[in-house]
Amino acid sequence: MEFIDAGQPFKVVVDYAHEPMSLTALFSTLKKIVSPNNGKVIGVIGSDGGGRDKGKRAKMGEIAGRLCDYVVITDVNCFDEDPNEIAEMLAVGARNAGKTDDINLLIEVDRKNGIKKAFSLAGPGDVVAITAKGTEPCICVARGQKIPWDDRKVSRELLSFSVQSLPAAG
Repeated sequence: MEFIDAGQPFKVVVDYAHEPMSLTALFSTLKKIVSPNNGKVIGVIGSDGGGRDKGKRAKMGEIAGRLCDYVVITDVNCFDEDPNEIAEMLAVGARNAGKTDDINLLIEVDRKNGIKKAFSLAGPGDVVAITAKGTEPCICVARGQKIPWDDRKVSRELLSFSVQSLPAAG
């Protein structure tokens, strides 16, 4: 669990959690941190493709749907699998836990846009948990291609831009 601070009024955590047990532990812990201040937990989740994780996708979506106030589903490593199909499998679980599309369940397959969307939902006292990649240095896509990636770096870039665009206190 790595906290990212670029001066934003909410907490950001990047974590490798990518299984039901680790997601439960992460989101439960974060819920305890923000609950005293009525803060929200905004979970960014995804699941590997390439035949991996198929059986646990709905469960992971359900866990996020139950423990997070908002769920943003995005790509992790789709390999040769359709990232939209992976996202839909996760979304089924979140919907079963009571989340509603375009209200508190958002699907944004482009990971950078998904993280940006999660940040746009966050306010003072909230926490955005970006899961499933941690320190992985790339996103694996079709035909063995790898796109350089770092959730921490992308988060800092997005936060730096958004914090700079906030009006000056005064």
